[in-house]
Parts: sequence; C-alpha cells; structure tokens
Amino acid sequence: RGVAAVGPVDRAEADRVWKSIEAERPDLHTLYEAGIRVGDDPDALDHHLREVVVDPRGESRVARAFRRLAVVTAQDDDDDDDDLDGLLDPPTAIAAPLRGRLGVHGVLYADNRFTGRAVDEITALVFGMVADHTARAIENARRYEAVARAARTDALTGLGHHGALMDALATAVLAARHTGAPLALVMIDLDDFKAVNDTHGHPAGDRVLIEVAGRLRRAARAGAVFRYGGEEFAVILPQADRAAALAAAERLRLAVC
Repeated sequence: RGVAAVGPVDRAEADRVWKSIEAERPDLHTLYEAGIRVGDDPDALDHHLREVVVDPRGESRVARAFRRLAVVTAQDDDDDDDDLDGLLDPPTAIAAPLRGRLGVHGVLYADNRFTGRAVDEITALVFGMVADHTARAIENARRYEAVARAARTDALTGLGHHGALMDALATAVLAARHTGAPLALVMIDLDDFKAVNDTHGHPAGDRVLIEVAGRLRRAARAGAVFRYGGEEFAVILPQADRAAALAAAERLRLAVC
C-alpha cells in the first residue's frame, strides 16, 4: 500500500544525493555511527524530510506505480517488471512489507538505479531490519496518538476539551507573537440550553451538543473547534484579523441557528 513517500523532489536531486554517497562509500559501521550522530542532533534529518501524502487509488505516478507493483508482486510475473511508470526500477530495487503485530502497514521500497548495482545480501538483511523497526515504530506511534487523542478529546462531542484548548491557544499565541500574524478566538455559548435539559431531558441535551459540535466543525474551515465546557465552545482562528474573525463568527452562528 503506497500511502506516503519522502525523498528527493526530482531525479536531479536524487542523482546529487547518490553521487555524494558514492564519493564517501561508507561501510555499515560508518553509516551506523552517522545515524547515531544525526539522531542526537536537534536539527536532525527527519525534521527536513518532505512528506507527500498519496491517495493509493489516485492517478499520481506514485499511486499508479505502487498499484502496479502490488499486481506484479501478487502475480509474481517478472515479465511485467519493466512497466512501472519509470518510477520503480526492479533490477536494482528492494522492497519489504512493514509487517507489525497488528498487520501490514505498508511497503518500504528503495532502489539503486543511480549506481546500477544490484542489492547485495548485507543490504537486503539491513533493509529487512529497518522495515521491521519501522513497522514497530508505526504501531507505537499510532497507539501513542490514540491515547493522546483520548486524553485531549471530549468524550461526548469528539472535540478537543478545555485542557486541549488551553494548550492549543498557548501555542497559537506564541506563533502569532513570533510571526506578527493576527490571531482570533471565537467564544460560543448556547442560549437557554438549560431549558433543553429541563424540558426534554439530558439525553436530548447531549444530542443537541453533538449536533452543534458537528456543525461548528464543518463551518470552522481552517479553525480548530473545542468544547470549552458545558454548552460553551471555542474556535481558534489563526491568521484571522478582526474582519475575518467577525465573518467567521457569523458563519458559525448561522450554521447553528
């Protein structure tokens, strides 16, 4: 499953990268030590990688190539290996499933087309180890994100709760001070909400809050919506000046009313 890719933006950049690696010709130990140094560096490489989200069903070259690779792998037909949109290069390629305890999360793919050398046994072994560690990292990251999301999400509406709002607002204020960009905060209170609970019962009141939360989320566009507490909501609007904030507030009001 090809769902994301990182790497050079074009062939020329990739060629420069390969030539620099070839000039060094590092052995495995040297690469390992370099990786440790980079990992300890606060300005590490992974802070600079570009990520491109790819729809596996889309028509981008990456999506088409991965679909084609999946077909070739399923059929185990080497005769079709040369028809991969020019993106994948099987004669010098290596791929490994990102297989974790919860299933396969994707495929780790690389090729060595710029040197033309086939993958050797040591490289294949290390590549498989990287794929194994990557799969575990993906699962750990997803578990962590699920726990973190639950910890900062209001159980009834699915919006961020009061603590999440405070954290997000502090971050937004710091960013606005740093860049000088405007920042707006919209506070929303449902009028006479107590009457809903008193007249129709708390389950009906809960359904109202859920519906209002959904409408605010859809109408907020680039804004982040939170449940401040009770029948109160808040929307953070980065880059919004006074006029934009008033327009957004009116859009939110109309979405609810």
